[in-house]
Amino acid sequence: MRRNIIGFAIGMVLLAAAAWVALTHEAALSDACRQAVQAPLWLVALALGLPALNWVLTSLVFLVLNGRYARVPPGEMHALIGAAWLLNYLPMRPGMFGRIAWHRTYHGITVTQSAKVIGWSMLASALAFGALLAPALIYAQSHRVDIAIGTAVMIALIAAGGIVASGRTGDTLTRRLWFASLLRYADALIWAARYAAIFALVGRPIGPAEAVALAIVSQAATIIPISGNGLGVREWAVGALAAVLPSESLGGRGIDGAAVGVAADLVHRGLEVLSALVVAPICMIGLERIRRRRKADFARTEAQNPSVAYE
Repeated sequence: MRRNIIGFAIGMVLLAAAAWVALTHEAALSDACRQAVQAPLWLVALALGLPALNWVLTSLVFLVLNGRYARVPPGEMHALIGAAWLLNYLPMRPGMFGRIAWHRTYHGITVTQSAKVIGWSMLASALAFGALLAPALIYAQSHRVDIAIGTAVMIALIAAGGIVASGRTGDTLTRRLWFASLLRYADALIWAARYAAIFALVGRPIGPAEAVALAIVSQAATIIPISGNGLGVREWAVGALAAVLPSESLGGRGIDGAAVGVAADLVHRGLEVLSALVVAPICMIGLERIRRRRKADFARTEAQNPSVAYE
């Protein structure tokens, strides 16, 4: 418990330090905020809506992987992931541990099995973001959108072929990993789109290759076990990468580019939290209704057949 609280404190310090860097380069932060306020409504809606797509895709990943052990209703899985989205900002990641406890109580999925599912999900993410590097590098070298899109589609088709091939051999785990990787690949594309949208929102448009690079480094920062959802760590990682990216719109390399990257990701974090604040309460209400319904069903079953409680 102490370790988790310390990690949360470190995350908050890193977040405060990121805000301080942005504030000491007032032009970067004020320009980012001014551009965000003046941005077209469709761009703001995109920046707010894309995180919800990540939530849906993440829920589907865990739905597929948990399906190896038990059938979890899709709506219930979406509610669990949506509630965890906001709760994982708190110390000790109560969203993740609460989801594991829920699966153990209502679906019979053990803690060990849940840990395996998390490991498989991380593997699928690594494969997906690694695969996304291919079209990004091709675009960076050729500046040919058609070739980059063709490569991205080909990778998706390879993953779909893996699902079909593993289904024929009867290897359910391999099929589920292929399926989860394909979903994570779509998730990775959404993350890249988020960074493209957020930098456009703050008046610093970036190219597809840079958006993919920022998405990869942000996701790598998120899994570092310091603070929930990479709080503070992600902002610094994005700023560090922005400091070396070649895009002129980022203000040049070095501290100025880092300040722009940090300011943009602070805006990004704020919009992400707003999305979570909309999704998570609805999911929590849904989970509470499910819990009450199951409790009532158990009480009714016990009343009809008292021996059930002693079996």
